[in-house]
Amino acid sequence: IPASDNPTGNRSLRILDSPDLDPSYFPILDVHPTWGEGRFRIAFDVMSDPEARWFFEIRGKGVPYAAGPYVKWESGKLTATQSGSVTLADVPAGEWVRVEVVATTESQKWTVELTRADGSTHRVADIPCKPEWTNAGYVLWSSIDNKKTAFHLDNLRLLPVSE
Repeated sequence: IPASDNPTGNRSLRILDSPDLDPSYFPILDVHPTWGEGRFRIAFDVMSDPEARWFFEIRGKGVPYAAGPYVKWESGKLTATQSGSVTLADVPAGEWVRVEVVATTESQKWTVELTRADGSTHRVADIPCKPEWTNAGYVLWSSIDNKKTAFHLDNLRLLPVSE
């Protein structure tokens, strides 16, 4: 994370869950870019409270849940795919990490690069998407608990990529 973009949490977006929220996947932060198909880059810094469980996903309009790129944090572990079958990294609660996803709807594959606060990076390429993922018109972050906990987002960037 470059020093100029180093998240401090002082102005980050805190996504706070509560036992009173129903259904369990509330709260949701959702963005509806005017994208269809193509290549996309989404990057954000994230930090989790110890009890938090959350996921990030790129969906399409009219496309089933967990068809596109999907990153989940739970108990200090970042995984990819809804089944959690791709281990990305151990990221303890309270540590900021930069998550950068590059995905192409036509290839039905995506890449994620993690950048830790110490500057080290870890990249996982060619993570599969489901064939139903044909557009990127819905981007979301969701807490998946029913207790008082939170995760924090900062330095969000969403860009179509032209090559």
